[in-house]
This record gives sequence, C-alpha cells and structure tokens, in this order.
Amino acid sequence: VAIWNSENGSSILTVDNSDISHSHSNVMTVVNSGTMEIKSGTITGVGDSFHPVVYNNRGSSVLTLTGGSITNNSDGYAIYNESGVINLGGTTYTESYNMPSAE
Repeated sequence: VAIWNSENGSSILTVDNSDISHSHSNVMTVVNSGTMEIKSGTITGVGDSFHPVVYNNRGSSVLTLTGGSITNNSDGYAIYNESGVINLGGTTYTESYNMPSAE
C-alpha cells in the first residue's frame, strides 16, 4: 500500500496536486479508513479484482473526488467501496460500489 489513511474514521487526508502510483501488481495503492478528499492529481495502480487501486473499507470512511483521476492499469477496479461513503462528481454512493475508473 502506498498510502493508508487509518485511525478508524478520525484521520483526514487531502490529496492535491500529487501523482501517486504503485507499480506492483495485485496490491492496493490507497486504503481509506478515514476521511479523504482528492482535489487534483492522479492515483494509478495495477490491482486485480481483489486489490482495487483505492479501497474504502470502514463504515465511517468518506472518500470525495472533486478533481483528479483514479486509474487501474489492469483488469481490476479503480475504486471499491466495501462500506462508508464515496462522493464522485456530486453523486453519493453508500452501498458496496466498484468502478473501473474515476475522474
């Protein structure tokens, strides 16, 4: 994992004007267990169907994408929401959700 935003929902991480990548296959690039906002830049990985690039994994976690992009350069998901909330382009997802890419 390149970044793990931990602390069971009490941590806050903002990604702005950053390029984050993980070149190892079948691993997660970002795990979000807190509050994360991606304002600009890119997050890229090569995860498989069990290892998304960004994994939202707690009921209290919130992932918001207001800019930038998340890309999986393999056959897996760019974002997987096991639990918590994902805000993408003004749409909020609270159920299990996965998508191949996000901008």
